Amino acid sequence: MDQIWALEAIYKVFDRRSIFYEEMRSQLNGKCTVHTLFKDFDKTDTTYTIEEKWMFLKFMHSCGLCFPLKANPSDPDTLYTYYVFPEFLTSTKPLLVRSWFRSQRVIVFQKQFEFLPYYPLHTFISKFGTKTTYDCFWRSGILIYTDVEELEGFCIEADFEKHTLTLTLDESIASEWYEAIVSSIIVHGDKQNAEWQLISGKMQNHESPFEDTMPKSTSDLENLPDVAQKVPPPIHRKKKIVISYAKEDIGALKMLEIYFKGYSNEFDYWSDQNQDNKSGWKETIKYEFEHADGYILLISPHYMMVDKKIIHEKEIPTILKRQKEKSVPVINLFVGAFTLTSSHDVSVFNSFNKGEVMPAEESKAQDFINRFMRDEILRKFI
Repeated sequence: MDQIWALEAIYKVFDRRSIFYEEMRSQLNGKCTVHTLFKDFDKTDTTYTIEEKWMFLKFMHSCGLCFPLKANPSDPDTLYTYYVFPEFLTSTKPLLVRSWFRSQRVIVFQKQFEFLPYYPLHTFISKFGTKTTYDCFWRSGILIYTDVEELEGFCIEADFEKHTLTLTLDESIASEWYEAIVSSIIVHGDKQNAEWQLISGKMQNHESPFEDTMPKSTSDLENLPDVAQKVPPPIHRKKKIVISYAKEDIGALKMLEIYFKGYSNEFDYWSDQNQDNKSGWKETIKYEFEHADGYILLISPHYMMVDKKIIHEKEIPTILKRQKEKSVPVINLFVGAFTLTSSHDVSVFNSFNKGEVMPAEESKAQDFINRFMRDEILRKFI
């Protein structure tokens, strides 16, 4: 991979003027799905394929810019996987971390730097963030348990104004883990090359020949098990309606979208016409259909043709499953005359005004859509 080309792509979304940067700072608090990140790549002035976007993400991960947050550590990455970007995390130390400090007997070390940039700590958080839960890290620090049951662990915290790193260890693990931890924190250009200073506490001297006091290595730190993560709480958002249609009915879709745009403060909507970048469209369609809050099916003879494989083999089965499992509302909107029978899967969905067909005449079609918006969307969907 051309690293310069990849870096240019990454800097476009990390630019302080970018939509992604603003969203991560003000709304997402440093955590977003792969899908959100990929959509922001689409908002740049360059078109990237889905494969290129995955390469960019892996490159960002390898550079210490981010790391995945998974309920099951062994799960593969998908468009639904959350990624954490330490640069955008909250600056407030989490309550769980503050509680740990109060409950443990600890030893504290500190190192002074001539200048301490953000990247050493953020790289450390990205490398070891999977070893702890998302309520144990923040923009300037991370708490990692070496023994979850005993709540034994250590905390690394930076003060970027004073240019110091502080290492706080549980007293019982300090002699074993100290070297491994400080060896894992690399600050390039550290001209002072100062030593870590003991600020408080006392290192234990284990004299028992039966106790394993061999110091841990950096590989021991890296081999700590990944933990099952809690998925971040959902961010308040508007409901999203997904529209399923046949390309021959694009005119009806466009007319419907005109009305939808007038209610942009009430709800969002999506059809594959909203996708600027056509690469990776199958994954995007799958994601949107699996996460919709409601569906509108534009029923017509074209829509019901059996050779519409995406509609009948992908979209409708997903809608049926979502309605059964989540009671997601679905409405058939007839944009062409067609008689549904019990053999048609979509016959189980409610039809607007008992299957009334959108008139061809524009003024009558506008009245039809206005009634649909009033009686179905605003009263039942929103």
